[in-house]
Amino acid sequence: MKIYAAGKVAQGNWRERIFGIRGVWDLDDMEKMTPWPEIKGDDSNPFTGEDWTYVGPYALSCDHGCMHGANQHGLNADGTGEGGAYPGVHRDEIHRRCLEAIDACTHVFAWIDDPTAYGTLVEIGYALARGKSVHVYFDSAKRSSLLDLWFAAYSGKFAWAANADSAWSAFLRQPRDEWS
Repeated sequence: MKIYAAGKVAQGNWRERIFGIRGVWDLDDMEKMTPWPEIKGDDSNPFTGEDWTYVGPYALSCDHGCMHGANQHGLNADGTGEGGAYPGVHRDEIHRRCLEAIDACTHVFAWIDDPTAYGTLVEIGYALARGKSVHVYFDSAKRSSLLDLWFAAYSGKFAWAANADSAWSAFLRQPRDEWS
């Protein structure tokens, strides 16, 4: 199973905790314009026994937070990180990489905790159009501010969760016959 994680990208956010992906890609890799690497899960899914691999965006290893700003996808897309010292990867390249990663995945795990998750909504729609299994989780603590995103809830398997970690655990616990 190959999993694409959709949702806001930010320094120290849920992707780093869940997937352990901070620091696997550095500035030299960015300059080579290589696609995001596929990262094997630490272990098989404890609930289904199935192996999983993460394919998708994450933040670069930059302890100063230089590439973790809004809309940067860890790639300094707006060119402002660290005073512009790093050129970054343009948004068209980030968009291409995200779509390629969605094409490569079997499942989309979407964590929505911000009402401005506009890119996430596009990712969900693209994944559905490509026939991917989409699992959408909303932050229950922010329920009132997320209700306008109701359409995304009906786009796949949907649930409210207390945080991204509990959403991830719920995603993993699904019976095998609900994975598609």
